[in-house]
Amino acid sequence: AESVVGLTPSVKAARVGEAKFIRALMLFYLVQQWGDVPMPLEETTTANKEVTRVPSAEVYTQIIKDLTEAEAGLPVQGSTDWGSATKGAAQFLLSKVYLTRGWNFNKSLGGSDSDFTQALAYADKVIAAYPMVANYNDLFPKRSENPLLETNNPGTQNARNSEVVFAVQYNTNVLTNAGDAAYAGASIGNDLHSVFGNDPGDT
Repeated sequence: AESVVGLTPSVKAARVGEAKFIRALMLFYLVQQWGDVPMPLEETTTANKEVTRVPSAEVYTQIIKDLTEAEAGLPVQGSTDWGSATKGAAQFLLSKVYLTRGWNFNKSLGGSDSDFTQALAYADKVIAAYPMVANYNDLFPKRSENPLLETNNPGTQNARNSEVVFAVQYNTNVLTNAGDAAYAGASIGNDLHSVFGNDPGDT
């Protein structure tokens, strides 16, 4: 980021915050699934066959560092690109990370009881900044009124509301998001999640 020119300090801080948020989110998924994992923090520029697993406690320390720095640089509202990480997204993830680390499974996560206090403090920030919508029905697209709503296009769903902390967006370009031709309903958007039912007995 230090070598990037042509951006205002606030825009640069937001972009760095977004990158740190995404790295923290990915590391959080990894450490929850596998425990000790590799944690490269520098760009890989050459071939390398050595991979070192880092203790879970160190991974959690890095996640919290990334998210704390992201929170400081991210705006309260996202950029014009709906779905960008925001201050609230970092605070929400910090709450979840502290809550998870606080359990300190087999004393391997580096957590303590104070993590629960931190989790509550960050959760309270999110609750205060993202109030619930008065009408529950407004949270979902009204397909009965417009059966042609594109499931991958929030613009057609009026998906923005005060409850959204972080929204994942899908590309509307059919070249990259046309779905799998093997499934008849996947011509618009990524709806392959519908293939996997809640019941393991579903086929």
